[in-house]
Amino acid sequence: WTEGVSTLEEANLQLVKFVFRKSEMADQSNLNILDIGCGYGVQDMEWLKHMDTTNRITAVDISEEQIYSAMKKNTAICFDICDASYIELKYKNQTFDRILSLESAFHYPERTLFFKQVNHLLKDNGKFIITDIMLNPSYKTNRITKLCLYIFADVLCIPAKNLITEEKWDKQLSSELNVIESINLSDKTFQPYYTYFMKQYCKNHNYPDWVGRALSDFFCTHQPFLYKMAIC
Repeated sequence: WTEGVSTLEEANLQLVKFVFRKSEMADQSNLNILDIGCGYGVQDMEWLKHMDTTNRITAVDISEEQIYSAMKKNTAICFDICDASYIELKYKNQTFDRILSLESAFHYPERTLFFKQVNHLLKDNGKFIITDIMLNPSYKTNRITKLCLYIFADVLCIPAKNLITEEKWDKQLSSELNVIESINLSDKTFQPYYTYFMKQYCKNHNYPDWVGRALSDFFCTHQPFLYKMAIC
């Protein structure tokens, strides 16, 4: 949610463009690219517009519905069904110049295993870009925050073992990959999202604006997560 962005769709596009810039794929050719946890593949279709035609994108997700939907929209991208826990086995005879993971790793039951597999699949001069969620270092445990954490973890489908602090997440990632840049995007993700969501929710239900502002303030104050991007 950068300056001038007012909708969720615009914010998503800004994130996709930011990842693209950090990946340095624009001026490269003959890249072998892997997007893990691609969902409906919207980001892959956007990236494809701005890169050399010699680059190849393979995009995988565990959801058959999402992959089949993506296949219908674009045949230039190799969409495939795969559980991230078995990504190395799936592509054991390949290596990749770029591996991307947008808002998916926090779902995985074995996130440390995922980092290890990325390490094995990434070329020596390749780049791994991840956007992920972990606990905010300033998160303090009390009855309200415990309840919020339970609700958010349930809604976002985050396994208990992935509810770790930023420090522990950094150690997990750096134990397998060389982190060259780490960016905290929390202020440009969670807070404006809550504001937007609550505003739309109240508008759709004919609630007064102050209700939306109050709910937004509550979630911004008590939400337990940090949103980070790392370039490895």
